Amino acid sequence: MNKSNVIAVMVSFFVSALAGPVLIPFLRWLKCGQTVRDDGPAAHLKKSGTPTMGGILILFSVTVTSVLFIRDYPRIAPVLFLTVGFGMVGLMDDYIKVVCRRSMGLTAWQKLLGQLTVTCIFAWYLVNYTDVSLAMKLPGFSDRYLDFGPWNLPVLIFIVLGTANGTNFTDGLDGLAGSVTLMVAVFFSVVAMGTGAGIEPITCAVAGALLHVVFHAIMKSCLFLCAGAVITQTGRTQVDQLRGVGKGMPVTMWCFTLCSVSLVGIPPLCGFVSKWYLCLGALDSGLAVFSWLGPVCLLVSALLTAGYLLPISIRAFFPGASFDYSALSVREAPAAMLLPILALTGLAAVLGLFPNLLSILLDTLR
Repeated sequence: MNKSNVIAVMVSFFVSALAGPVLIPFLRWLKCGQTVRDDGPAAHLKKSGTPTMGGILILFSVTVTSVLFIRDYPRIAPVLFLTVGFGMVGLMDDYIKVVCRRSMGLTAWQKLLGQLTVTCIFAWYLVNYTDVSLAMKLPGFSDRYLDFGPWNLPVLIFIVLGTANGTNFTDGLDGLAGSVTLMVAVFFSVVAMGTGAGIEPITCAVAGALLHVVFHAIMKSCLFLCAGAVITQTGRTQVDQLRGVGKGMPVTMWCFTLCSVSLVGIPPLCGFVSKWYLCLGALDSGLAVFSWLGPVCLLVSALLTAGYLLPISIRAFFPGASFDYSALSVREAPAAMLLPILALTGLAAVLGLFPNLLSILLDTLR
């Protein structure tokens, strides 16, 4: 993996991390909330009003990073067009859901027609303005290709539409689409680097943007599960009501503390690893302002995170000498709640202690 690919991942990761805290409140302000069908499960109704259009964050990060590398990697242009084109179809779908208040958005045929139009333009450009062969390289062979002749174009369109929709369908399971898309992006990055396709920065940019989502999903999911366990066991919903809770719920609060520390960016947890590589990517980018602004923003965000998370743990474990423990009747969360909390905390630790696992995997695949 050369330096440009590493920088692409880091730049996209940082743009995503920086834009997220701005975009999400902006979407709330625009009232871009999810509308939920009233004929579905009652539990889904609580999602009504949740900010949607989150894909804009990933699309923005990928576009910014790709534009920075497009001069040295001109083959990025058609892939970027395809990515943004599919993103626009998704934006139209969300617009209908949010503005028109129609929970289903575009119909299946309307989505397919939009995707087919974008894909046909992409294929036309490849055939007429590039020297890219439409024959498929066979895995495991250095010089074997599968050439369908005049059917190469329909096969290309079928594969593009099938891959995009097959990944997108997992959006029906909350939180799964990001991790599935990450695996697809990493696969394409490995293939692009291994074959010298000249599009590595855009595939690495997608992976970098999604890594931010996945890493933060691990840590923040654990924090939310811990908060849910505390609310279930104590009925308390205010931070100032959690004094001394650490004695009655030590496992839950220790997991909360460890994931808080990881989110701040303290070693040896995954939050530190991601922020460390972000700083290295910013310093090595050669982009004037970005090279120093990146580390400064990360440091400020770490201090702010520590300021609102760590006092919760301090109050829970050190309530003060005057605190009356006899009035505290709190029991640890049941096993069904503790197991996912422990699993996420362990994952945050493993990714921090063994940060090169992904690099080893990529080198093996190559």
